[in-house]
Amino acid sequence: QTRYASLKAGNLDVVMNAAARDVVDAKNDKNIQILNPGSLATNFVQINQEAPDVSDVRVRQALAYSLDRNAYNRAINKGINKAANTVFGSGLFPHEQVDGYPGLDLAKAKKLVADYGKPIKLKMSINAAPQSTLAAQALQQMWKKAGIEVELVPMEQTQLIRASNNRDYQIMLFRWAGRADPDMNVYQFFKTKSPSNLVNYSNPEMDRLLDAGRATTNEAQRLKIYRQVNNILARGLPYLLLAYFDNYSLVSAKVHDIPLVPDGLLRLQTVWKDQ
Repeated sequence: QTRYASLKAGNLDVVMNAAARDVVDAKNDKNIQILNPGSLATNFVQINQEAPDVSDVRVRQALAYSLDRNAYNRAINKGINKAANTVFGSGLFPHEQVDGYPGLDLAKAKKLVADYGKPIKLKMSINAAPQSTLAAQALQQMWKKAGIEVELVPMEQTQLIRASNNRDYQIMLFRWAGRADPDMNVYQFFKTKSPSNLVNYSNPEMDRLLDAGRATTNEAQRLKIYRQVNNILARGLPYLLLAYFDNYSLVSAKVHDIPLVPDGLLRLQTVWKDQ
C-alpha cells in the first residue's frame, strides 16, 4: 500500500511485483503503465511424500480435485494470474504442456476420501503474512467441503524456509521464482536424493526423464521430455499447483523503454524518463 501510494504521488517511478489489487486499480490511472513480462514462477502447495496421510496418492488426489483454482485466483489474485497446470511459468517453452492436470471435481474428491477410509487431518505450514494467510484460508475452506480438515501453521518466512529445507512439514504453501532453463525448475526438486528435493519425491521414470532433459539441447526433444515430466507430476501430485505468478510492474507514465523479461528483473540500460 505504501509503495503504490508513493508511485501515485510521484515519489517512486517503478513498483515491482505489484499487489493484485494495485494492478487492478492502476488500469484506471492514465499516469501509470502496467507492465507484464510473464513469468518463470508458480505458486503451489508442496507435499511431503513421506508425511502421514499425504504419503497416499488418494489423499493428494482428493486435495487436488477439491480445489476450485479459478475461484481461488479470482478471490486471492483478483483474477490477474492464471491457474497453473505445470511447474513451468509462461516464459518457459514447456508451459502448459500437460495431458490432464486434475481440475475441480468435488464428487471425485469425496469418493477418494471415502476410499481412503480414515479421517484426514492435515497441517499446512504457511508464511504468516496477511496475503498468505488469506490464501491458505481459502484453500482450507475448499478442502473442508471434501471432508479434509486442515490446520494452518503460520511461520515467519525464515522459519518457513528452514522447515521446508529440513522436510519438517506435512504440506506447505510455497512459491518458486523459476529459472530460465526448464531443467532448473524440476531437476533439483524431483530428482531422487537431490539436496533440494524438499518433498522426498522418488520415481525412477522421473529420474530417467530428468537426466535426458539435461543431456540434449534440442528444444523439440526437450519439449517432449518435459511434457512427460508434467504428466508424471499431474498423476503423482508432489505439488498442488495454484497459479502462475506474473511479474507485474507498475511504472510511471514518464518512464520509457523498460525491456520485458519474464524473470522479473529490471534491465535499465535503455530506460529513459521524461523531465
